[in-house]
Amino acid sequence: VLTVLDFIGQHRKEFRFEEQFRALTNLTRNRLLDNIEKDFPQLPSGCQIILETKAKDLIIDNIRTQIAVNVTQLAREVAAYAKPRLAEFLKESGRELKELYRGNGNSWTGLLRRAKLLDAVGPEGELPLLKRV
Repeated sequence: VLTVLDFIGQHRKEFRFEEQFRALTNLTRNRLLDNIEKDFPQLPSGCQIILETKAKDLIIDNIRTQIAVNVTQLAREVAAYAKPRLAEFLKESGRELKELYRGNGNSWTGLLRRAKLLDAVGPEGELPLLKRV
């Protein structure tokens, strides 16, 4: 049986190839990058994922770009969901919790404020509390 999945085309830069390949391989993001670069050496016997060189380079670049997402980009994503519910955002976006807290002082509350889904200024004592997270 041969199954061909064609993910390549003129995709928006926000398109996340990572989600498709993670669903196929059940690999973490970093292991996925490593496996793509090495032509998927750890797939089960009889399984293969073959990528043309140009497609492979595009996919690797796309995944690296998604890994390096900054707080402003995350805030735009959060604003696009327009519902300030962390669990729903993580499920729908495919993001991981550690991505939201990467860096110094980042938090879900901070992203909601940047996305203008919460008041710009929090209650007294919020900043010291968020620094503990």
